[in-house]
Amino acid sequence: MKLCIDTNYFLDFYRQGKESLKILNDIEGILENIVFPEQVYKEFQRNVTKVQQDEIKKFKSSITSYSPSRQIRELKEYKEYERIKKDFEAKTKEIINVLKEISEDRSKDEIYNYIQEIYNNKEVVQLKNNLTLIEKGRNRQLLGNPPGTSDVTIGDEVIWEALLENVKDDLIIITNDRSFKDNKIYLQDEFKEETGHQLFILEKLSDAIKKLGEIPSDALIKYESETLLDPYMDEISKLPEFKDFSNAVYAAGSGIAMYIEGIERIKGVEFIRLYVGESNEEYNVRWNTFFHSKQGNKILVYDVIDNKAISLSEWREKYKNKPFI
Repeated sequence: MKLCIDTNYFLDFYRQGKESLKILNDIEGILENIVFPEQVYKEFQRNVTKVQQDEIKKFKSSITSYSPSRQIRELKEYKEYERIKKDFEAKTKEIINVLKEISEDRSKDEIYNYIQEIYNNKEVVQLKNNLTLIEKGRNRQLLGNPPGTSDVTIGDEVIWEALLENVKDDLIIITNDRSFKDNKIYLQDEFKEETGHQLFILEKLSDAIKKLGEIPSDALIKYESETLLDPYMDEISKLPEFKDFSNAVYAAGSGIAMYIEGIERIKGVEFIRLYVGESNEEYNVRWNTFFHSKQGNKILVYDVIDNKAISLSEWREKYKNKPFI
């Protein structure tokens, strides 16, 4: 059985940091099973810088500029506040400079170098691009056959054609790409017809390792449970109400507490339940509970008064004059 890991799985390592490198030990144990399309590797190389720049931007945006009133500036404690703030700003610049250095110098990028080592490992089968694959990918796009989500590029199509042409065994694809997941039946049928073998499309490497007859590490299982939930928290963080709340919390000298509380079914739909609140050395206070649908991008908010989840538009209308309820 062969295994192909999609580009975004590797890019997620940057969002999780060096701790994610621990789970690459699991990959080292299955190198002989891995097929690595050149297109996946090229997409990884091309997108690394963008992911790093996005992380730098997110870090910068978390730093709130606050202009205190005259009353606050006259407090004797304010001088200590100013000293701490200067230290904080200096450390912020230091962190940003280190992140920039890593993004501009591949030799300092441990994650990039590790993925490169996997791609070039002798046990891993590289699937090189060629004009025939590109032509097949273009024809697939013109015919509207999956996978593929772009009218301009044919990356997914070339990856799929490379797998069809080169893999003569049962195949597992690890991906969160909807163009693969939403067309699973079609792709499984095509793979069976072209190769005579079975295709499995999974989200988790840990599930693939089990299917290969191995035991995934606890570190991998923990990493994947956190990584798969991160996008939901990212979407909540983009809400203007969240940004206003976080600005007020940071201005008060506190921090943000945000974590997954579990999965909840609402009207037949599975939602991720997220806690959002203020975090202080002495206390934690819940601001709101949000629900993010597992499929799609639907967000609900828990209404304390009516004791039920309501839509964002209902919440905004009901509490438009009370921004932090």
